[in-house]
Parts: sequence; C-alpha cells; structure tokens
Amino acid sequence: MNSNNTGERRRFAGLAQIVLVLAVFAVAIYFARAPDMGGPQTSVARAQLQDPEVVVSHPARGQHSLTVALTGEVRAQGKVGLRSQVAGRVLSVSEALRGGGTFRAGQTLLTIDPTDFEIDLRVKKALLEQQEARLRWRELRAEEKR
Repeated sequence: MNSNNTGERRRFAGLAQIVLVLAVFAVAIYFARAPDMGGPQTSVARAQLQDPEVVVSHPARGQHSLTVALTGEVRAQGKVGLRSQVAGRVLSVSEALRGGGTFRAGQTLLTIDPTDFEIDLRVKKALLEQQEARLRWRELRAEEKR
C-alpha cells in the first residue's frame, strides 16, 4: 500500500510541474502581446502637436580636410604561408619580409646559400659527362665489331 501511495505522489508531482511550466509560458505570451501603455503612441501624439525645428545649412565651396583620431587594433584578416621550394642556409632576409612589411610579386624576400646547389650541379655534370663517355665508348666498340 505504501508503494502505491508513492506512485500516486510522483504522478501528482509530475503533473504539477507540467501545469507550472504551461502557466509560465502562458504568462510570458500574455505580457509579450500586451499593448505598451504610454510608449510610442504617446510620443507620436506629442510630436504631432509641436512644430518640428528645421536647420538649413549651405555648404561652402573650397578645400576641406577631415582629421579623425582613433585608437584601436589592426589585425590581419588572413594569413599566407610562405615556403621555399628548396632547403638551405639563409644568407639575407629582406626588410619587406619582417613584421608590417609589404612586397610585390617577384621581389626577392630572402637569399639562400647557393654553395650546396653549386656542388650538387658540378657532381651531376660530372656524372653526365661520365655517362656520355660510356655511351661514346660503347658506340666505338660497336663500330669496331662491324
């Protein structure tokens, strides 16, 4: 009998919560739709009773400058990643690449030490010459056999 009584209390508490939530919504909707007493309608009526004040200004022809002093912060809207196509030791960096700098397309931003690339080029040229010599030697041997 005690468990039956507890179930009825829970059911009653649940219904009471639902009714309370619905009542709060109803009151909120009522006040949201209620007319505003003494609000814009009153100020419009007062404005219609008084004559509006009008000021006419005539612009003067001439040179005018406008100066505005502001404080604030400027942030970049986007960022661009810069990467070199080759790795190496950096010899110099242009002032344009530092913070706040600007640069144009094709402008040199930094210089990479060319020594490693020059050595690599010499090695590859030597390998090319070696392969060309082997090819000539094979061609000569083929002519001798004929």
